[in-house]
Amino acid sequence: DVAESTQVDLVVEGGELLEGDPFDLEVIYTPGHCIDHIVLYLPEYHLIATGDLLLDKITPNPEVYTNRADGKLSGLPDYLESITALKELKVLQALPGHGNCIPDFHGRIDDILSHHEQRKRYIVATLRGREMTILELGLDLIEFVAAEMHPTNIFLAMREILGHLVILEEESRVVRKVREGTYYYSVEG
Repeated sequence: DVAESTQVDLVVEGGELLEGDPFDLEVIYTPGHCIDHIVLYLPEYHLIATGDLLLDKITPNPEVYTNRADGKLSGLPDYLESITALKELKVLQALPGHGNCIPDFHGRIDDILSHHEQRKRYIVATLRGREMTILELGLDLIEFVAAEMHPTNIFLAMREILGHLVILEEESRVVRKVREGTYYYSVEG
């Protein structure tokens, strides 16, 4: 364990205003990186504490959903909806859970949205004329970005690939087939 467990004294769902001294915090529910993620917005100071939702140098890895009643497999669609909705806020600076402060909040969101669009295009191009598993796509991605072929990187790449495949399947840009319990993806046409 990294830290000791602590007692929960307040459960929030989003939309609450936590009144404090010298400032109030607006709770905004932002699922995607994890199902119960929130950010705290200080409207009078135009500051936002983003936790792991928005980081200065990397894109957070989406949660893999298991046993969801709605059948969702990945948090990536929720994540993209969460950061897109935050673009409406007036923010002068974002305070992430780790890493450097983000002075260009809206620009960082645009960069992340662009990154995910590029990644979807890469996956579609990679699948043209062939069928691949999530693992094969993850290994291909690691090689493409010249990352170390380490188990952690493989795991993170597969989580991200799954999220993009979920979105691409919803957009009817990829097709998923299941054989012997393994998902195979391809591009038809």
